[in-house]
Amino acid sequence: PNYVHSMDSAHLRAVIRTADTGLSCIHDSIGCPANQVMEINALIRNEFYELNTVDLLAVIYRALGQPYTDQRGKLDISEVLQASYIFS
Repeated sequence: PNYVHSMDSAHLRAVIRTADTGLSCIHDSIGCPANQVMEINALIRNEFYELNTVDLLAVIYRALGQPYTDQRGKLDISEVLQASYIFS
């Protein structure tokens, strides 16, 4: 659970730092002015993609000197950039 919460907060931090407008954020929900929804939607997707292009669990395991087997399967994280819904 701590890993997932850390990833959520890292994503939210990246979105806030990149946005050029004020955002209203609660946990993993991000609110913005109505006229900027599409822009922020793209920003959320791009930051999510950037955060998840690196297998961070592999980085952690290697740093600890532990063996690691990739668990991502056939996941193509770039699909998030064009998906109808990024979270559901």
